[in-house]
This record gives sequence, C-alpha cells and structure tokens, in this order.
Amino acid sequence: MPIVRYDTFVERYGLRGEQIQAGTEDLAVLSGRSDSSITAFRNQEITNHLAVTGEEVVLDVGCGDGSLLEMLAPQIQQGFGTAPTDAEVQALTHAHSNPHLAFRQALVQELPFEAEVFDRIICNGVIQHLDSRGTAQQALRELARVAKRGARVFTGEIPTTDEYVEQTMRSKSLLGWLAWRWRVQGKRAFLQGAFDLARATFTSEPFIVITQTHFYCAPSEWIEMARESGLHCETWFSSKTLNRAGQVEPSKTRFDFLLVKR
Repeated sequence: MPIVRYDTFVERYGLRGEQIQAGTEDLAVLSGRSDSSITAFRNQEITNHLAVTGEEVVLDVGCGDGSLLEMLAPQIQQGFGTAPTDAEVQALTHAHSNPHLAFRQALVQELPFEAEVFDRIICNGVIQHLDSRGTAQQALRELARVAKRGARVFTGEIPTTDEYVEQTMRSKSLLGWLAWRWRVQGKRAFLQGAFDLARATFTSEPFIVITQTHFYCAPSEWIEMARESGLHCETWFSSKTLNRAGQVEPSKTRFDFLLVKR
C-alpha cells in the first residue's frame, strides 16, 4: 500500500489538482468534503451573509472547487479565487470558463493583489489549516489589506479545539481512522474512506496521511485578532452544516465571523 505522508495541506491539495488534471479525481475533491450537498449548503449560508448588490468585486480565498464563485457570478461584477498550488489553479481554470471569474495561486497570508481591491471577501475552511497564531494573524492582516473600506469579510469554520486530536486524524491506526469516519461523519464518508484504502491496496494510487497541526482559538481571541488587523466583527455564530439525515445542524466547535473593514 503506497502510504504518503504530508506535513501540510498545501501538498495534499497539490496532489488533488494533479489527479483532477489526470482524470482520476473529480473537481469536487477540492472542496475538502465527502458530500457535495454540504458544499452547496455552505455556499448558500455564506452567500446569505454577503449582501451582494451586483457591483461587487469578490475574492474567495482558498476557493475549493470554485462552486461558490460560480454561484455568485451572475450577481457580482467580478470574482477571483485563490488556491495554494498551480495544479489546482489549472484545474479550476479549465473547469470554470465564466469570463467574470479568474483564479490565482496564493496562500492566505501572502495574497497577490493590490491594496483595497475587494468589496466582499470569503475565507471559509482555510484558517484552521494554518500552523500558528502568528500565521493566522498575518492572514487577517492580508485580508484587511486587500479589502476596501466598508468591505464585508466572511471568515468561516474557525475551530475552538484541536480537532485533529479529537478526530484521531493524526492516528497511526488506519482502522481507527475508519472507525472515526463511521462514528462522526457517517456511512457515506466511511465507505469513501474504505474505498480509498482499498484502491491504495490494489493499485498504485496513494493513500494520504497528513501530520500537520492546525490553528484553533476561542471566538473572543479571533475577534481581538481581527480588531488588531483593522477588521471589526459585526456578528458571529456557530457554523452550520448538514448532518447524516440532511438536517441543518450547528457546529459545537466551529464558528463563522462576519467582519467589516472600517
């Protein structure tokens, strides 16, 4: 079984981009979710808080499969998405031919844009992949730098606990990882995990283990970090997702924050 260990999610998503280009994976894997209905739900949740009017230039940092930007395209002036690797950007550019959308390679803590360009910024499911408070603070400074005065900045799914420890994602036991998938993520995620393991066993397709730590903090700490970066927290609330039965369920450990640059 070819088990590949990566230290960062950047490496993992780079491989996914290459797999999409090779035709062995679907673009949806860039969302980082096992169920596309959850991605669609999150996209709508985020859109509800953006209050677009048709004139906005929008940035989606760590845009995943690009589906949120595609959904927003008819409602905005221009949309930009970033992904951490060139392979992802090439896959996204090939998949989305909308002339109002463009994709760039970038990390959230070093964005390749001029200051005060964007009216709306989304950074959902990205911050937790950073490795320290200092890196997260730099990410906030970059979001503030490229935001126009009065811009809305949605930072989503910020965890309050070390989920990797709780979810045994750092576990050396692959069976333990599968058990967690069944217990926490449900039957579909378990079956996908079992399929990935089986594919790695009988083919040359690798099975990926990621050892990186991740960022988490209390909501009050995130609000203070945002304030120090020039972003005011207008409101914050539990991140919502869909449970196994397809019902809306607020997270107990992840929160969304709607920030405004003043």
